[in-house]
Amino acid sequence: MLIIQKLLSLHPNAVKDYSLLNMRNKKEWFSTSDPLDKRLGSCSGTTWLLEECYRDEN
Repeated sequence: MLIIQKLLSLHPNAVKDYSLLNMRNKKEWFSTSDPLDKRLGSCSGTTWLLEECYRDEN
């Protein structure tokens, strides 16, 4: 069965507990934030989000 993940970019403080607090299945929802040392624009942020999700799965 194919699972399509929803990807979220959140404030760094919100990432750790997002799934628990919002009753989200971690297999269906992935969340991360911009790198702590810099803010990313929309294109770079999307690329970062996809890369982080890929790293988390592999």
